Amino acid sequence: MDAKAINCKNCEVLFQGKYCPNCKQSAETTRITWHELGHHLLHAFFHVDRGLLHTVIEMLLRPGKTITEYLEGKRAYHFNPFLFLILLGGTASLLYAAFHVNVIADRIDTESIEKFNPIFAHKHFTIVAGIVLFFLTLTDLILYRERKYTTPELLISNAFQLGEILLLLILVLPFLYYQNYLNAEFKMHIELRYVILIGMYLYLFLVRYHLYQAKRNYLLILKIIVQLIFMCIIIQYRAAKMIVETIQ
Repeated sequence: MDAKAINCKNCEVLFQGKYCPNCKQSAETTRITWHELGHHLLHAFFHVDRGLLHTVIEMLLRPGKTITEYLEGKRAYHFNPFLFLILLGGTASLLYAAFHVNVIADRIDTESIEKFNPIFAHKHFTIVAGIVLFFLTLTDLILYRERKYTTPELLISNAFQLGEILLLLILVLPFLYYQNYLNAEFKMHIELRYVILIGMYLYLFLVRYHLYQAKRNYLLILKIIVQLIFMCIIIQYRAAKMIVETIQ
């Protein structure tokens, strides 16, 4: 027996089957229940077509190949790169503010700002992410122009990378919080932030190493190292001053 034809609740097209051929909405739409809400939440994180978790794992395990495939058109399984960056930046800002975890020092002012590394900018991840995104894209465009990536493609690439780094900052927040507690209560001098900083730059190096196919290309490896050292210097001093001016 043929399935009964129904009108799509979204576009009102008459159709048979599980999905509307015009707008792709499911034929089975009901009132939102707790079960349905739970399904939507799980779908948002685990469904492969827009999965945040899928993008996080791929950018951790094989970032260079993941970016290459995305730029070549394999995009259905990945979260939107700019939404990825904004979502994690906002989450990091909220969490660092909620737990009162400062960045390098316990107090940050204009005199100590030169010691403040804005990669960990407390409450200002969006500003810093924008600065780093611009710097990495510009230097990638100049240093690796033989790879023929366009500016929009490099913006996408770096948005994915910075999103993954922001996730790292979220994951290490409990350790930084506990470090601050030990240092304050027991007069200890534990400092994990520089280890985290090294890990972040190592991640950026490995992404470029694989993305730009630097294996046994020592000139290219040197370019990557110089780029990241220069970024460290620029971001550490110039971006910090921009953040202070924004705060004031």
